[in-house]
Amino acid sequence: MPFVAKRSRSDTDREKGITREKARIKIFPFGAHNTLTSRRDNGLQTNLVRNDIQILERTEEPCELDDYCVIPGTEFEHALVDQVRMMLGSMSDGEINVSAYDTAWVALVPSLDDSDSPQFPTTLRWILDNQLPDGSWGDAALFSAYDRVINTLACVVVPTKWSLGAHKCRRGLSFLEENMWRLAEEDLESMPIGFEIAFPSLMEVAKSLGIGFPYDHHALQRIYANREVKLKRIPMEMMHRIPTSILHSLEGMPGVDWQKILRLQSSDGSFLYSPSATACALMQTGDAKCFAYIDRIVKKFNGGVPNVYPVDLFERIWAVDRLERLGISRYFKQEIKQCLDYVHRHWTDEGIGWARNSTVIDVDDTSMAFRLLRLHGYDVSPSVFEKFEKDGEFFCFAGQSTQAVTGMYNLNRASQLRFPGEDVLQRAGRLSYEFLREREAQGMIRDKWIIAKDLPGEVKYTLDFPWYASLPRVEARVYLDQYGGDNDVWIGKTLYRMPLVNNNTYLELAKRDFNRCQVQHQLEWHGLQKWFTENGLETFEVTLRDVLRVYFLVAACIFEPSRATERLAWAKVSVLANIITEYLHSDLLGNEMVERFMHGGIYEGNGNILWRKGDAKEDILVGALEQLIDLLAQEALPVGEGPMYISNLLRCAWIEWMMQQKNRQDDTCILGVVQAGSCMVPDKQTCLLLVKIIEICGGRSGEASSMINTMDGAWFIQLASSICDNLHHKMLLSEDTKRNEATMSHMDEKIEAGMQELTQNVLQAQGDGASSETKRTLLSVVRSCYYAANCPPHVLDGHVSKLAVVYGSAYPEFKVDFVAELHDILESASYAVLVCGNFNLVRQQFDKSSGNINPHFTFLFNDWVNRWALLEIPISNRSFTWSNNQNNPIFAILDRVFTSVDWDVHFPLSFLIALPRVGSDHTPLVLDYGARKVTSPKMFRFEKWWLAQFGFSQLVQDVWVKNGDARSSIENWMCKTRALRKVIKGWSINIEAAMKKKKKSLLMEFDILDVKSFSLLNKNLTHLDDDFWDDCDMITEEDREILEKPFSEEEIKKAIMSSYAGGAPGPDGLSFIFYQTFWELIKDDFMWLVKDFENGNLDVSRLNFAIVTLIPKGDVGDNHKYHLAKWGLISQRKEEWGGLGVPNLREFNMSLLAAWSKRFFDDRDREKMAKHQVCAGTGGEAYPSMENLVCAQAVLLLQCLKLLDHHRGELLRIAWRVDGPVGIT
Repeated sequence: MPFVAKRSRSDTDREKGITREKARIKIFPFGAHNTLTSRRDNGLQTNLVRNDIQILERTEEPCELDDYCVIPGTEFEHALVDQVRMMLGSMSDGEINVSAYDTAWVALVPSLDDSDSPQFPTTLRWILDNQLPDGSWGDAALFSAYDRVINTLACVVVPTKWSLGAHKCRRGLSFLEENMWRLAEEDLESMPIGFEIAFPSLMEVAKSLGIGFPYDHHALQRIYANREVKLKRIPMEMMHRIPTSILHSLEGMPGVDWQKILRLQSSDGSFLYSPSATACALMQTGDAKCFAYIDRIVKKFNGGVPNVYPVDLFERIWAVDRLERLGISRYFKQEIKQCLDYVHRHWTDEGIGWARNSTVIDVDDTSMAFRLLRLHGYDVSPSVFEKFEKDGEFFCFAGQSTQAVTGMYNLNRASQLRFPGEDVLQRAGRLSYEFLREREAQGMIRDKWIIAKDLPGEVKYTLDFPWYASLPRVEARVYLDQYGGDNDVWIGKTLYRMPLVNNNTYLELAKRDFNRCQVQHQLEWHGLQKWFTENGLETFEVTLRDVLRVYFLVAACIFEPSRATERLAWAKVSVLANIITEYLHSDLLGNEMVERFMHGGIYEGNGNILWRKGDAKEDILVGALEQLIDLLAQEALPVGEGPMYISNLLRCAWIEWMMQQKNRQDDTCILGVVQAGSCMVPDKQTCLLLVKIIEICGGRSGEASSMINTMDGAWFIQLASSICDNLHHKMLLSEDTKRNEATMSHMDEKIEAGMQELTQNVLQAQGDGASSETKRTLLSVVRSCYYAANCPPHVLDGHVSKLAVVYGSAYPEFKVDFVAELHDILESASYAVLVCGNFNLVRQQFDKSSGNINPHFTFLFNDWVNRWALLEIPISNRSFTWSNNQNNPIFAILDRVFTSVDWDVHFPLSFLIALPRVGSDHTPLVLDYGARKVTSPKMFRFEKWWLAQFGFSQLVQDVWVKNGDARSSIENWMCKTRALRKVIKGWSINIEAAMKKKKKSLLMEFDILDVKSFSLLNKNLTHLDDDFWDDCDMITEEDREILEKPFSEEEIKKAIMSSYAGGAPGPDGLSFIFYQTFWELIKDDFMWLVKDFENGNLDVSRLNFAIVTLIPKGDVGDNHKYHLAKWGLISQRKEEWGGLGVPNLREFNMSLLAAWSKRFFDDRDREKMAKHQVCAGTGGEAYPSMENLVCAQAVLLLQCLKLLDHHRGELLRIAWRVDGPVGIT
């Protein structure tokens, strides 16, 4: 039965509004007036447990189930479960998409009978049919320069060789010519596997075919350097002797002895399962096994081939991991068992690779397989990780040149499941943790094997919440935001996708499952509040906030809808046990309360509780306890003995616990029992009580009793109880961390050792029937305690939020009551709050097209917003949200979304998108709260308006400090600026949505600007003739000494601060205003560049997309003496940079911008030049005044690509000083 919400009886009743006294809240349906939905999560409603979900509407009496309607997003799709089962059941050698690069290598194989035709003509047809609109080949949905370039060059080579598709080749070459520069701009982590080996070899093939390609492009220098590094790590003799990862890129290796290399062939005929490497081997050797391998996969993939095949182990391991982290694995237990049985059959003492029988293993697949197999009770030894340890480090592949983030990430996840004495996992955990934290601090959580939606978030969660502290529903809720579905892309030799690992079907099922459970939890929370209030438990200084925290932990561990009784039993027993413990140790009448309970107390079987206001506290507790026992006995899963038997079991459990509590003399526990968190981290007696009651309510009382009475069970219970006691004690000590630091450190060691033993006992006991279920229940209780004891309060509270969906009456007589109700919502909120809906109120005159508003109601509405410091989420694409749909319509903003500051901290980039109105007078609003990623290759441009945005300066500072590279000044500068551009791009996209509305409203207050008056300014230009420079004086020796003097920090700062800040940025996108604003932040890195430049240590070939300022000294050109000339050198096409006034001269796109000598700067000439813009050269473009132009170019390294004197062929070092143009050779 789907979960449902109450349906309104009529719109007329709704219009009558509400009052504070009568509003009763349940859950929210998305009705005609509740127009808020969620875009990013496609139906995902909010965070894990929402405090007090509210709809402000009229009071309604309880009704039968037939009167309810389904809440969109909560109905459960069994078809989705069946679809996923079919997907998992179809697993074979792996589902993977075709690689254009590998298909091209197969298409190059000549016929084994006739070398004038291809052996696999269907591959040639695939290439001709799959060119992208821009002329490239590669992944159509995600632009990666590495991927597009290597795929495109390979697919240009093939038709050229077979004299086909000349037009397609020309389009491909045009794309390459236009985009080669992007290789130097992309991160090394984005470089495909073996790119530095394969691409140079592919260029040699292209050169042999006479293909016009920029073989000496500057962007290739880094690739050549990386190639040399990698080849040195794996010498040729080793490559011919033992299997290494280089076999995967065999087509790029020079000097291969093919007869020797055939001995390293995989059992299926491939070379490390690479079609391109195998195709190359087939061309060289004609080997029959190579042919059989390629022929099989060409037929399987209908003319194309993937970049690697098979991927059977990889697919099964990662699919299971995704299902478990999304929280939907319980639907596919049989399919998961089949997957893991398959993986276990191919597990070896050396580890595994991505395919069965692989001779090359890796730590990534091995770690993931080890973790899942151990979690599911398979016997696997951690000694396998010793093979990946060398010189105090862990590696993924032998001979690797760079460390992979995901390899260390999954190694850390595996190490979190270590058992006592497993030292190799202890070392692996420590080293991987340090590596990941360091990369996290540098802001460099990027991986060379996957482009994931939120890999930094995945890593952070794993490090912050290790397996002991990772509660299932918290992990699922977090991963729902991190899992990219179809958009997650893997990096092999090219980009590729795994549809059975990353797909939107898993994601949609997970969202529906989460929402289904969420509705159940919200209903339970509503009932829990009612139980707490009606039993008078607030008398004991326990708040609803404490109760919510307890229920949050419970629901995060036991979340399945079918386990509602166990969940509510855990929550209610935790709260009640904490109150009773306090009472037993703080009141001399505690013994009397125990006696009353043992003899039946004051509870009557008809459901009435006999306490009234002013009665003794023990009467309240006994009444609440008796009622709870009766309720649980009725709702517990049935057993043969019936409810009376269950009631007796529950009563005995409580009596035994009370006797233990009454006699306990542990002062530390007694003194701290009422402190914050005591409900969440119970002592060992309460821990055992919880397990007993959960098992009784789950129908496992007999099995639990049997386990408790065994020696192993008693030891297990004692261990778990001891851990809970230590966690309880640690939480009490955390009130004064500094004073108790040594004690807490020692306690952490004891807790860690205990958790290892407990984990070992639980995981190795799987398959022992109900006994293992009871152990898992106890482990869940302990893990919830571990989470609560180690999770900071603000982090825990961040997982809990409040959503109120409101409807304000349209009738004036009810509006005051509505505003009062809004105040009540915020007054009772102790967590992050989001309030949304149709308020039927406006905040200002402009919110209504007619301008007719009621100032009194507007004042009350704004007072509510200001009093609670609420933030309104802007609508990015519409001015109004409501219309009366008349001939002369009135428009207004009635639908809004407000958030508290705490909510905005978690989702700072939220904005609303208006959808078309269909069948309603209100506009549906979509809430988008996630930062969108930038995948397009648009050029970056620093915008001045960013500086005025709140938080922008801090954003720049955080990115600049976290990134960097200590290898050299240029690597450091490039790393920082590249990271800054990427982060600001994403930030800007999200913030612009809010700015558009503000911009639109401001423009309405101004008249249209007179564009003509501005264009007249461009006509006051002075163009200098060529003979203007003939009389320029040569510089003196004294001048030369000044030119060669090194620059100081003060000079450069003065030059920057006096430069024209409003000018257009250079090709690197960073204008002078950036340097002026953030000089104190960037100066050390910039001066490092300056010093290296002056000392001749700067690798200027690494500077990309910028202007070079050159100062030739001597004759340059015919009959012209340019003693001090400024040259602009841009490595771009004229179509891209023509708008900047840079004419295209030959292939270097050089332009003479201006030239002058010192005599220009006497008073007369200075005044003349300041009045006009000066331009010189062949293009005739306009530039700023001479004085501004000098100042704007005062720093030598702000914008620099290559120091190349196009006329003399010499490299010059150059600079400008603020007191005039100067330079050094």
